[in-house]
Amino acid sequence: YEVVTRLIVTLFNIDRCSFALLKDRKHFFIKQCSCKKVEYAPELQFSIEGSNFVAPLAGTAVAQAVESREILYIQDLKKSPFRNARAAKAGMRSAIVCPIMIPRAEGEEDHLAGTLNITAKEIDTFSGFDILLVK
Repeated sequence: YEVVTRLIVTLFNIDRCSFALLKDRKHFFIKQCSCKKVEYAPELQFSIEGSNFVAPLAGTAVAQAVESREILYIQDLKKSPFRNARAAKAGMRSAIVCPIMIPRAEGEEDHLAGTLNITAKEIDTFSGFDILLVK
């Protein structure tokens, strides 16, 4: 997880990348979060390995992406209806939230593991090509 989040931040020149994995139907936890700049670190840069950090799914962008199983693009986090306290508090403004699907055997529904979350400090910073690439 750490390698992937760091590579995405570096290769795409974005501010933050994280994995939100589902704990159960009502909760998720952040597996890994990497940031572009040190000043974002107090709010965003952390690894949850071995911790008990669990957040409620209800009202979050992660919940919307999980329920719809579709990529979610938020042009301005401050104007979104979702609870994005950690990202917004650190000054993040736009986000892509992409469901992580794990293929199963033919005829079985794919398993939904969580989401890949990419955020930036600029409003409406991601293009249609960025979204397609993440998908």
